[in-house]
Amino acid sequence: MMDNCTVAILSKVNELAERYGLKPYEFITTYREHNNDAAGNSATVSFESGPADDRSLANWEKMLQDLGATGGELRGTERSVYEALESAIQRAPRTRGGWDRFSSN
Repeated sequence: MMDNCTVAILSKVNELAERYGLKPYEFITTYREHNNDAAGNSATVSFESGPADDRSLANWEKMLQDLGATGGELRGTERSVYEALESAIQRAPRTRGGWDRFSSN
């Protein structure tokens, strides 16, 4: 069952991706809650599959780097994951065409 926190976090992922010129149908990202691991993390956002085309893939990789998603994952508490996404959105480029400046094409 999906709860409001799951929806909020995945909505922030989509908002961040939009800042990098990415559409939700171009990638696969999942969110799951779990028992605390050794570091006290109870939430994981997994960036499972990126876009197929080179320009979008370059923007995807830049987004993950800027977010600090190591190994394609963002881990923490629900609150810290949500706040990391909010912070990344604040730092991300605006969508007025400036996003493709990250692309090597």
